[in-house]
Amino acid sequence: MIADLLDLAPTDETFDAKVKVLQELIDHHLGEKEDEPFPKVKKLFEKQELEDLGIQMEAPFNELIQTELRTDILAETDHPASAH
Repeated sequence: MIADLLDLAPTDETFDAKVKVLQELIDHHLGEKEDEPFPKVKKLFEKQELEDLGIQMEAPFNELIQTELRTDILAETDHPASAH
């Protein structure tokens, strides 16, 4: 879906609809994570451990957002994934 959006101009007539579908996919995915693994993780780790984990995850995230994601994503896929 992201590759498909990156290949479209924001003025394309299908752009807004595709963004909406992507948002729905993200919301669904996050809902699954909030219902199952996140509560389990909170029970397994102390607050400080979770904060430390967040700090460890932040560095690679910051590196990732500095890259040219458009090129990377399009280079990793031949075509957009089908929405389920």
